[in-house]
Amino acid sequence: MTQPIQPSYPAVQFLIRYGGYIASALGVLPALAGLVMIAAGFSAWWLLGGLAVSPVLYLLARSYIELVRIIGDTLLPR
Repeated sequence: MTQPIQPSYPAVQFLIRYGGYIASALGVLPALAGLVMIAAGFSAWWLLGGLAVSPVLYLLARSYIELVRIIGDTLLPR
């Protein structure tokens, strides 16, 4: 009898491998967007908003990556 094929979960493996970089990039993006808005001539409030949102977005992304790592540890064979 043939053995069943184990699923490989490539998206989970990608997030496990590069999740820290992705969370860091997502955390920096709002601050960079605020700088771009100032350079485009908008109010400085955009930068302050970006600086306020950046740590929150980083924490959300980082916690999601941690959850994916926990799920990956239970799903992926070693």
